[in-house]
Amino acid sequence: MSFSTSIDDFDYKPYLKDGKIQRGLVVLENGVRWYDHETKKVYIVPSGFVFDLASLPWWIGFALKKLGRHQRAACLHDWLYANQINGKRWADKQFRLAMDEDNTKGWRKWTAWTGVACGGWFAWYSKDEVVIVEEARG
Repeated sequence: MSFSTSIDDFDYKPYLKDGKIQRGLVVLENGVRWYDHETKKVYIVPSGFVFDLASLPWWIGFALKKLGRHQRAACLHDWLYANQINGKRWADKQFRLAMDEDNTKGWRKWTAWTGVACGGWFAWYSKDEVVIVEEARG
């Protein structure tokens, strides 16, 4: 597995809705491409995708922040969940592999991955609308 876009190109901006910043949500500035070597497929998170950086319960804030080396992996993971691509276990595995690629520290990676593996069922089955902001496309 590997990103086929540079981490230097990973960027986002605040999500505005009706002229107001939506707290905790951002808009992906440039698309993210993830190549799965097992299936030989490329998965693309499009620019304009609205996501939350990392879905963290309040009580985990001491160990893992929304900002950090795991952000790009979290963006990919949110896209895979939002579109229910290839099953939850597969999506969680891609999250872990993506954090490996971006050199997320072991304990942070373990904390984030364990959180989605054990507690991500609500998000996986959520019927929330996938939001793509058109003006973000480059």
